[in-house]
This record gives sequence, C-alpha cells and structure tokens, in this order.
Amino acid sequence: MPSPEATDDICFVLDASAIIELKNPERIPWDRQWRMLRCLEEMVEHRRIAFPRMVLVELRRVKHLDAPGVWALGVFGSQPPSFEPSDRLIAEVRGLVPEVVDPEAEDDDADPAVIAQAIHLRSHGKSPIVVTKDASTGQNRLPLATACARMTPPVDTMGIGEFIEASGCLAGGEADRTGTLLP
Repeated sequence: MPSPEATDDICFVLDASAIIELKNPERIPWDRQWRMLRCLEEMVEHRRIAFPRMVLVELRRVKHLDAPGVWALGVFGSQPPSFEPSDRLIAEVRGLVPEVVDPEAEDDDADPAVIAQAIHLRSHGKSPIVVTKDASTGQNRLPLATACARMTPPVDTMGIGEFIEASGCLAGGEADRTGTLLP
C-alpha cells in the first residue's frame, strides 16, 4: 500500500465505525477533537476523504448524534456527487461478499456501499483506502476489512489509529490543507 503522505490520489473511505470512533478520547483527546474534525473537513473538501450516503443512514440510527455524526452530516454535501457508488455496484458487492451484512439486521448495512465506493473511486484513478474499526468479532457477519481483502483486486484497508496518524491532523506539526504532513 502506498504511503498516504506520498500521493495526492489517495482517498480515505470512512465507514460508520471509523466516524464514531473519532469521539474516543483515548484516540483523540477532548481538547483536540474540534481541531481534528476541522482538519478532516478540509480533507473532504480536497477529495481525500469520502463516505457513501449509506454511512449517513447508519449514523442517523444513533438516537443522539455526537460531534463526529454531526460533522459527517455537515460535510457530506462537500463530496462530489460523482463519488457516490451506483446501486448496481453496491448490489454487485453485496453479491460477492453477502456475509458482510448481518442477516438478522433490520436495516441495510452500509458496508457494501463502503466497498463499492472504494471500487468506484479506484476506477476513476483514485487510490482508495477503507478506514474501519469494524472487527465484528462474535457477530453474524464478516468484518469489513476481511470483505475488502476478498475483492479482486483487494481493496486496501487501515484501522482508525493508522488513519489518524496518516491524516496528520494530530501530528506535532501542522498538516497542509490536503492533510499531508509538512516537514
């Protein structure tokens, strides 16, 4: 996988678990969370972060949205409409890795849309990296990272800790407007 700092064509595709994890004070101290969200907003505006509409649907199921959920609702419109995967591609992913969706869940899961968005962005010259905290241990479904690895070619993934570091938003120094670390 290429270094996130090395290329401007990388686009981090966030799933709902990654967005929710942005509020974890063990990962991002309370006094730095607003700075982090503002930096991530700039990355969305510079097309370095994306997430499909289905992630918003999943986040809206939370009874009381917190800062990361409100952030996602606020920045979603900054993404180009062309970043959204087609329903056909989402259905194709769902057919390739049906185990990524919990069969007992009442609502559609966003994971097939996350994978589809990464595939869609790759077909348009981006180097997508799916960001997830999803381990799904003990659940009735396949972890998102495992489903990404089953794609042909595989879709790159990283954990939320790696993403926070790669974003440069909490680095000792500043990141430029695209999220690339400055020397």
